[in-house]
Amino acid sequence: MNIENLKPIPAYIAKRIRNKDIKSWQNGSVRFYAYFAKIKDELVKITVACKSYKNQWFCKQVAVHGVHSEICYVKDLEYTMMGYSVGWYSHGLTDKQKYYENGKWETAKDKYYDPDAEVVNKKFALKFDAYKYSVIGKYPYYNVFKYLRTYEQYPQAEYFIKLGLQHLATNKTLLRKAGKDKNFRKWLVKYAKQLCNECGNYPYFSAQVMLSAYKTEMTLLEAQKFDREKKELLENYSYTHTVSNVISSKEIGTFLNYIKKQNTNVNSYADYVKACTYLGLDMTLPKNRYPPPTTLNVGTIYGRTNTQRQKLLRTKKNAPSYINNSLWLHKNMKACSTNGKPILLCSYRTVRQTLSVKASSFHTV
Repeated sequence: MNIENLKPIPAYIAKRIRNKDIKSWQNGSVRFYAYFAKIKDELVKITVACKSYKNQWFCKQVAVHGVHSEICYVKDLEYTMMGYSVGWYSHGLTDKQKYYENGKWETAKDKYYDPDAEVVNKKFALKFDAYKYSVIGKYPYYNVFKYLRTYEQYPQAEYFIKLGLQHLATNKTLLRKAGKDKNFRKWLVKYAKQLCNECGNYPYFSAQVMLSAYKTEMTLLEAQKFDREKKELLENYSYTHTVSNVISSKEIGTFLNYIKKQNTNVNSYADYVKACTYLGLDMTLPKNRYPPPTTLNVGTIYGRTNTQRQKLLRTKKNAPSYINNSLWLHKNMKACSTNGKPILLCSYRTVRQTLSVKASSFHTV
Protein backbone atom coordinates (compact mmCIF):
# COMPACT_ATOMS: atom_id res chain seq x y z
CA MET A 1 0.00 0.00 0.00
CA ASN A 2 1.41 3.34 -1.10
CA ILE A 3 -0.21 6.34 0.57
CA GLU A 4 0.72 8.51 -2.39
CA ASN A 5 -2.00 6.74 -4.37
CA LEU A 6 -4.69 7.74 -1.88
CA LYS A 7 -7.49 9.74 -3.47
CA PRO A 8 -9.82 12.30 -1.82
CA ILE A 9 -13.13 11.13 -0.43
CA PRO A 10 -15.46 10.34 -3.36
CA ALA A 11 -18.52 12.60 -3.54
CA TYR A 12 -20.98 9.70 -3.22
CA ILE A 13 -19.14 8.39 -0.15
CA ALA A 14 -19.13 11.85 1.46
CA LYS A 15 -22.86 12.12 0.81
CA ARG A 16 -23.51 8.68 2.27
CA ILE A 17 -21.49 9.49 5.38
CA ARG A 18 -23.26 12.83 5.83
CA ASN A 19 -26.69 11.20 5.55
CA LYS A 20 -25.72 8.79 8.32
CA ASP A 21 -24.04 11.42 10.43
CA ILE A 22 -26.80 14.00 10.26
CA LYS A 23 -28.79 11.93 12.77
CA SER A 24 -26.06 12.26 15.38
CA TRP A 25 -24.87 15.83 14.90
CA GLN A 26 -23.55 17.26 18.10
CA ASN A 27 -21.60 20.49 18.14
CA GLY A 28 -18.05 19.89 19.35
CA SER A 29 -18.08 16.09 19.21
CA VAL A 30 -16.16 14.01 16.68
CA ARG A 31 -17.68 10.98 14.94
CA PHE A 32 -15.85 8.33 12.96
CA TYR A 33 -16.92 6.51 9.80
CA ALA A 34 -15.02 4.42 7.29
CA TYR A 35 -15.22 3.32 3.68
CA PHE A 36 -13.53 0.71 1.54
CA ALA A 37 -11.34 1.62 -1.40
CA LYS A 38 -8.72 0.03 -3.62
CA ILE A 39 -5.07 1.03 -3.69
CA LYS A 40 -2.86 -0.99 -6.04
CA ASP A 41 -5.02 -4.11 -5.97
CA GLU A 42 -5.27 -4.06 -2.17
CA LEU A 43 -8.44 -3.51 -0.23
CA VAL A 44 -8.02 -0.61 2.18
CA LYS A 45 -10.21 0.88 4.86
CA ILE A 46 -10.11 4.65 5.13
CA THR A 47 -11.29 6.12 8.41
CA VAL A 48 -12.97 9.50 8.30
CA ALA A 49 -13.53 11.98 11.14
CA CYS A 50 -16.63 14.17 11.11
CA LYS A 51 -17.40 17.28 13.10
CA SER A 52 -20.16 19.86 13.11
CA TYR A 53 -19.24 23.41 14.05
CA LYS A 54 -21.46 26.50 13.89
CA ASN A 55 -24.03 24.60 11.83
CA GLN A 56 -21.38 23.54 9.35
CA TRP A 57 -20.31 19.97 8.62
CA PHE A 58 -16.66 18.98 8.24
CA CYS A 59 -15.12 15.70 7.18
CA LYS A 60 -11.52 14.55 6.72
CA GLN A 61 -9.46 11.40 6.24
CA VAL A 62 -7.47 10.50 9.35
CA ALA A 63 -6.34 6.86 8.99
CA VAL A 64 -5.73 4.29 6.27
CA HIS A 65 -5.42 0.54 6.91
CA GLY A 66 -4.67 -2.13 4.31
CA VAL A 67 -6.09 -5.62 4.67
CA HIS A 68 -2.63 -7.13 4.07
CA SER A 69 -0.45 -4.32 5.37
CA GLU A 70 1.61 -4.44 8.53
CA ILE A 71 1.55 -0.67 8.90
CA CYS A 72 -1.14 1.98 8.72
CA TYR A 73 -1.05 5.68 7.89
CA VAL A 74 -2.30 8.37 10.26
CA LYS A 75 -2.82 12.11 9.88
CA ASP A 76 -4.02 14.64 12.47
CA LEU A 77 -5.09 11.81 14.76
CA GLU A 78 -3.80 10.94 18.22
CA TYR A 79 -4.83 8.49 20.91
CA THR A 80 -5.16 9.79 24.46
CA MET A 81 -6.54 8.45 27.73
CA MET A 82 -9.86 10.05 26.82
CA GLY A 83 -9.99 8.36 23.43
CA TYR A 84 -9.05 9.57 19.97
CA SER A 85 -8.32 13.24 19.41
CA VAL A 86 -8.52 14.87 15.99
CA GLY A 87 -6.87 18.12 15.00
CA TRP A 88 -8.88 20.61 12.96
CA TYR A 89 -6.36 23.41 12.59
CA SER A 90 -6.15 22.95 8.82
CA HIS A 91 -9.91 23.57 8.63
CA GLY A 92 -9.69 26.75 10.66
CA LEU A 93 -11.68 25.37 13.57
CA THR A 94 -8.91 26.00 16.13
CA ASP A 95 -6.53 28.87 16.68
CA LYS A 96 -3.56 26.77 17.71
CA GLN A 97 -1.95 23.88 15.91
CA LYS A 98 -1.63 20.74 18.05
CA TYR A 99 1.61 18.82 18.32
CA TYR A 100 0.39 15.96 16.11
CA GLU A 101 -0.88 18.21 13.33
CA ASN A 102 1.69 18.58 10.59
CA GLY A 103 -0.42 17.82 7.55
CA LYS A 104 1.61 14.70 6.71
CA TRP A 105 0.74 11.04 6.74
CA GLU A 106 2.69 9.27 9.48
CA THR A 107 3.18 5.50 9.80
CA ALA A 108 2.25 3.28 12.74
CA LYS A 109 1.68 -0.42 13.40
CA ASP A 110 -1.49 -1.70 11.79
CA LYS A 111 -3.17 -2.56 15.12
CA TYR A 112 -3.07 1.08 16.25
CA TYR A 113 -5.12 4.13 15.26
CA ASP A 114 -8.18 2.15 14.28
CA PRO A 115 -11.18 3.79 15.98
CA ASP A 116 -14.53 2.04 15.91
CA ALA A 117 -16.20 3.20 12.74
CA GLU A 118 -19.09 1.96 10.64
CA VAL A 119 -18.07 1.05 7.09
CA VAL A 120 -20.58 2.68 4.77
CA ASN A 121 -19.81 0.57 1.67
CA LYS A 122 -19.09 -2.96 2.92
CA LYS A 123 -20.20 -4.57 -0.32
CA PHE A 124 -17.26 -2.93 -2.09
CA ALA A 125 -15.15 -5.80 -0.74
CA LEU A 126 -17.19 -8.27 -2.79
CA LYS A 127 -15.48 -6.95 -5.91
CA PHE A 128 -12.35 -8.79 -4.81
CA ASP A 129 -12.30 -12.47 -5.75
CA ALA A 130 -10.92 -13.41 -2.32
CA TYR A 131 -14.02 -12.01 -0.61
CA LYS A 132 -16.65 -12.71 -3.24
CA TYR A 133 -18.52 -15.15 -0.99
CA SER A 134 -17.62 -13.60 2.36
CA VAL A 135 -21.13 -12.15 2.95
CA ILE A 136 -19.34 -9.19 4.52
CA GLY A 137 -22.53 -7.16 4.15
CA LYS A 138 -24.12 -9.22 6.95
CA TYR A 139 -21.21 -8.80 9.35
CA PRO A 140 -22.54 -6.26 11.86
CA TYR A 141 -19.40 -5.29 13.76
CA TYR A 142 -16.76 -2.61 13.28
CA ASN A 143 -13.75 -4.96 13.05
CA VAL A 144 -14.41 -5.83 9.41
CA PHE A 145 -10.76 -6.40 8.58
CA LYS A 146 -10.47 -8.93 11.37
CA TYR A 147 -13.34 -10.84 9.79
CA LEU A 148 -11.95 -10.65 6.26
CA ARG A 149 -8.50 -11.76 7.39
CA THR A 150 -10.07 -14.65 9.27
CA TYR A 151 -12.23 -15.53 6.27
CA GLU A 152 -9.16 -15.82 4.05
CA GLN A 153 -7.74 -18.43 6.41
CA TYR A 154 -11.03 -20.09 7.39
CA PRO A 155 -13.66 -19.81 4.62
CA GLN A 156 -16.14 -21.57 6.93
CA ALA A 157 -16.57 -18.21 8.67
CA GLU A 158 -19.21 -17.55 6.02
CA TYR A 159 -21.10 -20.58 7.37
CA PHE A 160 -21.25 -19.02 10.84
CA ILE A 161 -22.70 -15.76 9.53
CA LYS A 162 -25.35 -17.57 7.52
CA LEU A 163 -26.36 -19.40 10.69
CA GLY A 164 -26.73 -16.08 12.48
CA LEU A 165 -23.56 -16.64 14.54
CA GLN A 166 -21.83 -13.43 13.49
CA HIS A 167 -20.33 -12.95 16.95
CA LEU A 168 -18.50 -16.27 16.54
CA ALA A 169 -17.34 -15.76 12.94
CA THR A 170 -13.84 -14.70 14.02
CA ASN A 171 -13.35 -17.36 16.69
CA LYS A 172 -10.55 -19.49 15.25
CA THR A 173 -11.01 -22.29 17.77
CA LEU A 174 -14.58 -22.90 16.63
CA LEU A 175 -13.71 -22.34 12.98
CA ARG A 176 -10.99 -25.00 13.10
CA LYS A 177 -13.38 -27.40 14.81
CA ALA A 178 -16.10 -26.76 12.24
CA GLY A 179 -13.65 -27.25 9.39
CA LYS A 180 -12.58 -30.69 10.63
CA ASP A 181 -15.68 -32.10 12.32
CA LYS A 182 -18.83 -32.66 10.28
CA ASN A 183 -20.82 -33.65 13.36
CA PHE A 184 -19.90 -30.36 15.02
CA ARG A 185 -21.31 -28.48 12.03
CA LYS A 186 -24.55 -30.41 12.44
CA TRP A 187 -24.51 -29.56 16.15
CA LEU A 188 -24.16 -25.86 15.29
CA VAL A 189 -27.18 -26.04 13.01
CA LYS A 190 -29.19 -27.79 15.71
CA TYR A 191 -28.41 -25.23 18.40
CA ALA A 192 -28.00 -22.14 16.21
CA LYS A 193 -31.13 -20.54 17.64
CA GLN A 194 -29.78 -20.76 21.18
CA LEU A 195 -26.38 -19.49 20.10
CA CYS A 196 -27.35 -16.71 17.72
CA ASN A 197 -28.03 -13.87 20.14
CA GLU A 198 -25.16 -12.88 22.41
CA CYS A 199 -26.88 -9.88 24.00
CA GLY A 200 -30.60 -10.49 23.62
CA ASN A 201 -33.00 -13.09 24.93
CA TYR A 202 -30.42 -15.87 24.88
CA PRO A 203 -27.33 -15.92 27.11
CA TYR A 204 -23.86 -15.69 25.64
CA PHE A 205 -22.00 -18.98 25.35
CA SER A 206 -18.22 -18.94 25.02
CA ALA A 207 -16.31 -21.24 22.70
CA GLN A 208 -15.16 -23.27 25.70
CA VAL A 209 -18.75 -23.79 26.84
CA MET A 210 -19.86 -24.77 23.35
CA LEU A 211 -17.10 -27.34 22.92
CA SER A 212 -17.77 -28.73 26.38
CA ALA A 213 -21.48 -29.11 25.62
CA TYR A 214 -20.68 -30.79 22.30
CA LYS A 215 -18.19 -33.26 23.77
CA THR A 216 -20.13 -34.17 26.91
CA GLU A 217 -23.63 -33.97 25.39
CA MET A 218 -24.68 -31.60 28.16
CA THR A 219 -27.14 -28.84 27.39
CA LEU A 220 -25.62 -25.42 26.79
CA LEU A 221 -26.96 -24.10 30.07
CA GLU A 222 -25.56 -27.09 31.95
CA ALA A 223 -22.18 -26.64 30.29
CA GLN A 224 -22.21 -22.93 31.07
CA LYS A 225 -23.04 -23.62 34.72
CA PHE A 226 -20.22 -26.17 34.93
CA ASP A 227 -17.78 -23.72 33.33
CA ARG A 228 -18.75 -21.05 35.85
CA GLU A 229 -18.35 -23.47 38.77
CA LYS A 230 -14.97 -24.56 37.44
CA LYS A 231 -13.71 -20.98 37.21
CA GLU A 232 -14.96 -20.24 40.71
CA LEU A 233 -13.23 -23.37 41.99
CA LEU A 234 -9.91 -22.41 40.42
CA GLU A 235 -10.12 -19.06 42.23
CA ASN A 236 -11.14 -20.61 45.55
CA TYR A 237 -8.44 -20.31 48.22
CA SER A 238 -9.24 -23.69 49.74
CA TYR A 239 -8.84 -25.38 46.38
CA THR A 240 -5.66 -23.61 45.26
CA HIS A 241 -3.88 -24.07 48.61
CA THR A 242 -5.19 -27.43 49.81
CA VAL A 243 -7.54 -29.43 47.60
CA SER A 244 -5.42 -29.01 44.47
CA ASN A 245 -2.73 -31.10 46.17
CA VAL A 246 -4.94 -34.17 45.86
CA ILE A 247 -7.45 -33.19 43.15
CA SER A 248 -5.80 -32.28 39.85
CA SER A 249 -7.36 -29.97 37.28
CA LYS A 250 -8.23 -33.03 35.19
CA GLU A 251 -10.46 -34.31 37.99
CA ILE A 252 -12.40 -31.08 38.51
CA GLY A 253 -15.50 -32.40 36.80
CA THR A 254 -15.55 -35.53 38.94
CA PHE A 255 -14.81 -33.50 42.05
CA LEU A 256 -17.60 -30.99 41.46
CA ASN A 257 -20.10 -33.78 40.88
CA TYR A 258 -18.89 -35.52 44.04
CA ILE A 259 -19.26 -32.58 46.43
CA LYS A 260 -22.60 -31.72 44.86
CA LYS A 261 -23.84 -35.27 45.37
CA GLN A 262 -22.60 -35.24 48.97
CA ASN A 263 -24.25 -31.86 49.61
CA THR A 264 -21.02 -30.31 50.86
CA ASN A 265 -18.60 -27.60 49.70
CA VAL A 266 -14.95 -27.02 48.84
CA ASN A 267 -14.05 -25.60 52.24
CA SER A 268 -15.34 -28.68 54.06
CA TYR A 269 -13.49 -30.94 51.66
CA ALA A 270 -10.33 -28.90 52.25
CA ASP A 271 -10.71 -29.56 55.98
CA TYR A 272 -11.08 -33.25 55.17
CA VAL A 273 -7.85 -33.17 53.16
CA LYS A 274 -6.01 -31.45 56.03
CA ALA A 275 -7.26 -34.04 58.47
CA CYS A 276 -6.18 -36.91 56.23
CA THR A 277 -2.78 -35.27 55.78
CA TYR A 278 -2.54 -34.88 59.55
CA LEU A 279 -3.19 -38.61 59.91
CA GLY A 280 -0.70 -39.45 57.17
CA LEU A 281 -3.24 -41.17 54.92
CA ASP A 282 -2.52 -41.97 51.28
CA MET A 283 -4.60 -39.51 49.26
CA THR A 284 -3.60 -41.06 45.96
CA LEU A 285 -6.16 -43.79 46.68
CA PRO A 286 -9.57 -43.08 45.13
CA LYS A 287 -11.35 -44.39 48.24
CA ASN A 288 -9.62 -41.68 50.28
CA ARG A 289 -10.17 -38.90 47.78
CA TYR A 290 -13.80 -39.86 47.21
CA PRO A 291 -15.18 -41.71 50.29
CA PRO A 292 -18.11 -44.03 49.43
CA PRO A 293 -21.43 -42.16 49.61
CA THR A 294 -23.10 -45.14 51.26
CA THR A 295 -21.13 -44.56 54.45
CA LEU A 296 -21.09 -40.81 54.77
CA ASN A 297 -23.36 -37.88 55.04
CA VAL A 298 -21.01 -35.04 54.30
CA GLY A 299 -17.74 -36.98 54.31
CA THR A 300 -15.48 -39.30 56.26
CA ILE A 301 -11.99 -39.39 57.70
CA TYR A 302 -10.38 -42.79 57.56
CA GLY A 303 -8.21 -43.92 60.48
CA ARG A 304 -6.42 -47.21 60.02
CA THR A 305 -4.21 -47.87 62.99
CA ASN A 306 -4.39 -47.76 66.75
CA THR A 307 -1.29 -45.56 66.66
CA GLN A 308 -3.17 -42.92 64.67
CA ARG A 309 -6.16 -43.22 66.97
CA GLN A 310 -4.01 -42.82 70.08
CA LYS A 311 -2.25 -39.86 68.43
CA LEU A 312 -5.59 -38.11 68.20
CA LEU A 313 -6.37 -38.82 71.83
CA ARG A 314 -2.99 -37.65 73.09
CA THR A 315 -3.11 -34.43 71.07
CA LYS A 316 -6.71 -33.46 71.70
CA LYS A 317 -5.81 -30.02 73.02
CA ASN A 318 -3.31 -29.34 70.27
CA ALA A 319 -5.25 -30.90 67.46
CA PRO A 320 -5.98 -28.61 64.48
CA SER A 321 -9.39 -27.00 64.29
CA TYR A 322 -10.37 -29.17 61.38
CA ILE A 323 -9.97 -32.20 63.66
CA ASN A 324 -11.86 -30.69 66.57
CA ASN A 325 -14.63 -29.55 64.24
CA SER A 326 -15.20 -33.16 63.24
CA LEU A 327 -15.36 -32.54 59.55
CA TRP A 328 -17.75 -34.48 57.47
CA LEU A 329 -19.55 -35.93 60.51
CA HIS A 330 -21.87 -38.80 59.84
CA LYS A 331 -25.09 -38.02 61.66
CA ASN A 332 -25.71 -41.63 62.65
CA MET A 333 -22.37 -43.33 63.18
CA LYS A 334 -21.99 -46.30 60.87
CA ALA A 335 -19.26 -48.81 60.24
CA CYS A 336 -17.60 -49.74 57.00
CA SER A 337 -14.50 -51.72 56.23
CA THR A 338 -11.22 -51.26 54.41
CA ASN A 339 -8.58 -53.89 53.82
CA GLY A 340 -10.88 -56.33 55.62
CA LYS A 341 -10.98 -54.30 58.83
CA PRO A 342 -14.02 -52.35 60.07
CA ILE A 343 -13.90 -48.58 60.27
CA LEU A 344 -16.12 -46.60 62.62
CA LEU A 345 -17.05 -43.13 61.45
CA CYS A 346 -17.38 -40.69 64.32
CA SER A 347 -16.53 -37.22 65.47
CA TYR A 348 -13.37 -36.34 67.37
CA ARG A 349 -15.44 -35.38 70.40
CA THR A 350 -16.86 -38.88 70.58
CA VAL A 351 -13.60 -40.74 70.14
CA ARG A 352 -13.32 -41.65 73.84
CA GLN A 353 -16.91 -42.85 73.88
CA THR A 354 -16.30 -44.84 70.72
CA LEU A 355 -13.19 -46.46 72.12
CA SER A 356 -15.19 -47.74 75.08
CA VAL A 357 -17.21 -49.88 72.67
CA LYS A 358 -14.95 -52.66 71.44
CA ALA A 359 -12.21 -50.15 70.69
CA SER A 360 -9.80 -52.81 69.53
CA SER A 361 -12.26 -53.93 66.86
CA PHE A 362 -12.52 -50.61 65.06
CA HIS A 363 -10.34 -48.02 63.38
CA THR A 364 -11.63 -44.59 64.35
CA VAL A 365 -11.05 -41.00 63.32
